[in-house]
Amino acid sequence: MNKRPILDVKLVSVGQIVPRLHYGEYSREWWIMRGNINPEEGALLYPIRVGWQTVIEQNNRCFYMHITEGNENNEILPGYRCHSGSKFSDIETAPSYAITSLYQRIYPDSKTKFSGPFVLGWDNNEFLEVSLKDDRWENFGIYYKYKRWRTKNTIENYTASFIDNDPIIFFGSTPTETWKNVGFYKKYRGTQLFGLEHSMTQKAIHAQQIPTCSPTFWNNETLMNNLFEKEDN
Repeated sequence: MNKRPILDVKLVSVGQIVPRLHYGEYSREWWIMRGNINPEEGALLYPIRVGWQTVIEQNNRCFYMHITEGNENNEILPGYRCHSGSKFSDIETAPSYAITSLYQRIYPDSKTKFSGPFVLGWDNNEFLEVSLKDDRWENFGIYYKYKRWRTKNTIENYTASFIDNDPIIFFGSTPTETWKNVGFYKKYRGTQLFGLEHSMTQKAIHAQQIPTCSPTFWNNETLMNNLFEKEDN
């Protein structure tokens, strides 16, 4: 029976978001859904950051996991590499294989297997929040009939990427316009596909609309009256 060890994952480096990768043609490969989600209802996405690095200790050795730009099969998709001391794994397409293959090379008699996503800290909500640092847009993913869409909201426009084989990208100034340009699944609304109706998005919008006032303006009678009128409504 293969064992999955109990691990203490530490974050070493947050890495960076690379616009041409995370917001480009193959952006779908650079974002992940995590947590208890229903993909058909949609979920916020977290970036796979270039240079993200974590470390675990096992058998008195430190194993470092890195995310790279490119792997053994494709130069523009995420790569995963593990090293311990002077020993390195290949740059793999899957994090689990990167750490497991290196560990079993160092300990040939071991059948221990590791969860790559766990070792990268993707099951840690604090790490996931940190990964959103410098993210300029809200990214949202959703599945329909075994096909996946990735959408992003910006101040100026909306973008939808159709993910099946080759990527197809559509643009528009509003969610409705963008989805109309897509032409698929007409029974769905653009606001659904861009996550604007999702409970997490609604909560964030509501939080941004709560009126506030710093002590500097407390003596401004007009401003204070307007503030209390909004709260009464």
